[in-house]
Amino acid sequence: MIPYVHLLLFLEAAAREILEKVMADALLKSGSNRLAVRAVCLAVSGVNHPTDQQRLLNWLRDIFPSHVGLYVQNDAVAALASGTMGKLHGCVLIAGTGTIAYGFTADGREARAAGAGPVLGDWGSGYGIAAQALTAVIKAHDGRGSHTMLTSSVLEMLGLSSPDELIGWTYADPSWARIAALVPVVVSCAEAGDEVANRILYDSVHELASSVRAVVQRLGLCGEDGKQSFPLVMVGGVLEANKRWDIGKEVVKCISKYYPGTVAIRPKPIHFQVSEKLYEWASFSFLFLRRLEFFCIKSHDREKGKKLPLGLEHEEGKAFVLENGIVVVLVGEKREEKSKGLRSHHFLSIQKWEICGDRT
Repeated sequence: MIPYVHLLLFLEAAAREILEKVMADALLKSGSNRLAVRAVCLAVSGVNHPTDQQRLLNWLRDIFPSHVGLYVQNDAVAALASGTMGKLHGCVLIAGTGTIAYGFTADGREARAAGAGPVLGDWGSGYGIAAQALTAVIKAHDGRGSHTMLTSSVLEMLGLSSPDELIGWTYADPSWARIAALVPVVVSCAEAGDEVANRILYDSVHELASSVRAVVQRLGLCGEDGKQSFPLVMVGGVLEANKRWDIGKEVVKCISKYYPGTVAIRPKPIHFQVSEKLYEWASFSFLFLRRLEFFCIKSHDREKGKKLPLGLEHEEGKAFVLENGIVVVLVGEKREEKSKGLRSHHFLSIQKWEICGDRT
């Protein structure tokens, strides 16, 4: 048997090795080196206690030179910033394998709800949905619950012949992600009209909405009258709108009944393979006449460009455009090229946000 203290040291060494590899891979793919780095922000799930943050900061300090700024946050903070264009204000709801609601006020106050794991009540998560489905199958099998399509669907997906075999399958490896992988089965059964599956999903909606409401109320994000607008960033596979049964949409509806100022945002980053050609991918030209202008996308592969309304923050090298409910954010260099009254920026990354809900 491995002594507990030795086990902790082993796990810490393994985690540190993984961090070093991730940092090395990121530098390699970007074609950069440690001396060229200005700042590193590490957003990690479950990192909330100052001692955990300090441990990661110490590891990063051993990797990067002293001039590099180092920041360690919970992954919910990064998720919020991804939907608010970098501003830590509003609320983020993450619902994947696990779930958490996290919020910030303009003056820096913060609050969270859920995020303590399924044993302590994260029942809106993917794990929670799937665990309820497994429980429903067992209850139906032994006569304690209603008949449900989940029985045949779950058994078929897992390659089992009887609900009795679920016990061995579940406890052979009760990892959260393995259980949560059953969520698509629950959604499919609900879409087919199964009452038990629908009830499980509606329970999930109310659990997730309850977490958001707790954060909004504690921070007063909705204002004194409850109608003040605030961003609600929606992140995670459970909230993705890829089915007719849209859990994220139902969560927004539920929250909006209490807080009509809710502005739901679903970040949709577009990923490009990092290569030397990334810097030549496209150039964007701007004509500076007023705050709301037009920009023209000019790709090296196409002669024609598309003109769209634009709001530009020139000092930060960012451009924002709203078209058909989609906010496109272009993050570029501060380098300028002037030609015939036009200023050109070369943008290295693009992100999209979809403004959803009643306030689209």
